[in-house]
Amino acid sequence: SFQNGPILEVGTNGLTHEVLLAILIDRMRGFQSGPYNCLENQLALNAMQQALDLFHARTQKRADRGVEGTHTV
Repeated sequence: SFQNGPILEVGTNGLTHEVLLAILIDRMRGFQSGPYNCLENQLALNAMQQALDLFHARTQKRADRGVEGTHTV
């Protein structure tokens, strides 16, 4: 299940996008270090890492504005 609501308001109750991407990134790194290494996997890994970086940047901006962990846009 995915996280439903801001963690600071409702507590942890599921998986975040960031955690899901981290799991997929770890899995793809494993593929890339073995016999399943290929260009497509590397491109997918790069895209997932970029997505994770963007989510972290979004979180940092929300923290800087003092609205991280709330429903405030």
